[in-house]
Amino acid sequence: MKLQRILTGFLLLIMPSLSFAANYYVDCSASKNGNGSYASPWNNLNALSSKTFKTGDGLYFKVNTTCTLKSDNDRIQVRWSGTGENSRAIIGAYYGDGKFGLGGNNRPIINGNQSYPGDYQSGIYIKDQKYVTVKDLKFTNIGNSKAKSPKAVLALQSNNINVENCYFYRSSYGSVGYSRVNTGIISDNVVEQSGYPNWTGSGAAIEVTGANITGATKNILVTRNKVFNSKNEG
Repeated sequence: MKLQRILTGFLLLIMPSLSFAANYYVDCSASKNGNGSYASPWNNLNALSSKTFKTGDGLYFKVNTTCTLKSDNDRIQVRWSGTGENSRAIIGAYYGDGKFGLGGNNRPIINGNQSYPGDYQSGIYIKDQKYVTVKDLKFTNIGNSKAKSPKAVLALQSNNINVENCYFYRSSYGSVGYSRVNTGIISDNVVEQSGYPNWTGSGAAIEVTGANITGATKNILVTRNKVFNSKNEG
């Protein structure tokens, strides 16, 4: 009995700290906004800003739909991490039948609009996180000449960040940016017309920076990416 009481007390101590990862869904073609569940997905990006995600949560966009950035509140700010290489936080795509992944070129589209008066205009912004993967999405028209950091996917001060199998079209100042990121993969992406329409000389289609500063970017594998018809192909 004494051992049972000890074990019960131990479980009560650790149970409040346990959290279970969940998947959330966005379908910007839905007629009304839901609660992020599969049966009732969100239908706009701004709805994500009020959600507190937990470690290991997944965020999935429905294929063949377009979500448009209308303000800085609409950018997808990743404030949650995965717990390891085999339990990553995924930002990706799903089908109407609930399956994950990508069939053909039917990627969900994050449209930057290139006209709203925001300061940042990154499609997905990751800072101070770890074990996050962005995959199977299409980003179009991210950034304008007034934006401060208009990368389609921007990762800062993070660890183990992957960007895989995405399509980037007309990102003004580059498609993927890593700064002070330790370990990650940028692979199997397509970048078309990076630097359009108003590139002025800064940024690159795929940019890995911070090599000579404290917390330098390192251990980044950049492989099997295709960049074409672009002004800033660095």
